[in-house]
This record gives sequence, C-alpha cells and structure tokens, in this order.
Amino acid sequence: MKPFPTVFSDSESVLQPKSVDPVSAEALQALGGKGFHIQIGITQADVPALQALSVQESIIKYCPRDCTERFKDQETVREWLRKERLVFLLKEAGTGELAGIAWTGPGTSPHIPDGKLTGGVRLSEHFQGLGLATPFLAAALAHTKHAYSSELLWFECWQSNAGAVHIYQKLGFQIVGTEPGARPTPTGPPEPDTRVYMILA
Repeated sequence: MKPFPTVFSDSESVLQPKSVDPVSAEALQALGGKGFHIQIGITQADVPALQALSVQESIIKYCPRDCTERFKDQETVREWLRKERLVFLLKEAGTGELAGIAWTGPGTSPHIPDGKLTGGVRLSEHFQGLGLATPFLAAALAHTKHAYSSELLWFECWQSNAGAVHIYQKLGFQIVGTEPGARPTPTGPPEPDTRVYMILA
C-alpha cells in the first residue's frame, strides 16, 4: 500500500481506468462519458479554484471551515495536506474547470471506535444535477481501498444535508449513530441539526 500524500503534487495526474480496480474503472468510464475526469492530488495552481468552490453558498452552509481552515489560501491548503490527505479533483475534461473535490485520509472519531480513515466530498453548484457525485466518490473510495488503505472508513455529515446522506448510503455507508447538535452558519447563530455518523460496510 502507498503512503498517503502530505504535500502539493508537482503536476497534474489523471486517474486512468486501466490502472485501477474494476469499481473505479466503471465509475471513471461513467464520468468520462459525461465529459469529466479525476485528477489525483492538488497542485498549487489548483488553489484559486478550490478557494472559489469553498465560498459557494451550498458549501458554506454545511462546510464553513472549507473557506477558513482548509482552502483559504496556499498555506492553509499546505497545512491541511500535511494531515495525510489523498485528494481527488473532479474536472471537466474539455475546460479543466473544477467540478468537485473528494478526499480520504487517516482520522478517528470517538463515535466510531474502529474507524481509521475519514473523508469528504464537495460538488460545485455549477455541476450539480448531472449525476456526477456518486461515480466520483465511488472511484475515490475504491481507489483508496485498492492502493492506499483498506481500514474501516467513516464519514460524518449533518442530517439536514439529505443529498449527502443519500449518496453515502447508495455507496454502502450505514448509519451507526446520531447526535443532536447545532450546525454553524456563516453569518448568524448556529442552527439546530443532528450529526450523522456512518461507516462503509
């Protein structure tokens, strides 16, 4: 198994269907048919597009830390990568425009004692409704398991983010716990919501 990356990539590297496991290959073919490919890793040139993605309304609503702690500038991205992050960028093949980001890497939670890996996915508002999220995340998860680690993978999200919960469950995630809480908002007081904890069965 490969070690998880901790730095910017020197160049763009596109995940090829012939070089991955069957699940990833099928997902990549589906994305290719829609005009998209997956780049592995972040180059420094990708940071402005990630910044723009992180301030979209739908992203800030559920992931406000993206624009303050993860993708604010090159230094915050560099620090985030040092945590061991395998990053997948979904790009429109013809234009190179960023359509989404997914990542996996080491992470634990007191809510999931056996969980060793965590991750996340974001899809740009400009590319929602095209059926991209499920094959994108399927390829990312399968490639992680095939080439980097087969440890128990867990995700967490807010219950009100029904689209994310639906996608995770389609890919085989099972809810193993919930916790009432308050979801941060970008401009006002936190809103009551429920945190959902899931593992990939």
